[in-house]
Amino acid sequence: MSEPSPLVKFWVQSFDGIHPLLDVGCAYGRNVQTAHNLLKEKIDSNKTIILACDCNEGHLAAVNGLCLPGVETLFARLPDNFPPQSLGNKINNDGASGIL
Repeated sequence: MSEPSPLVKFWVQSFDGIHPLLDVGCAYGRNVQTAHNLLKEKIDSNKTIILACDCNEGHLAAVNGLCLPGVETLFARLPDNFPPQSLGNKINNDGASGIL
């Protein structure tokens, strides 16, 4: 197994346990899955810890197909509709722990 990139590790370390991590342009979820694996001890399946945003429904379907508890997907296209209306509800209007 390969080592996660230092950038992804830094992003994951910014998780404060309250606000979710936000992956803008998550593609097929490689970084989302890495973050999920690194945070597996802190995952509560009833709480969103990672928000995965992308402008491609196929990418979001791939992330959803990973079936990772605590991960939620959102459709957003930069700069037209970002942040999506629903994002404010997901991050409690307080922001995210870290944005990648």
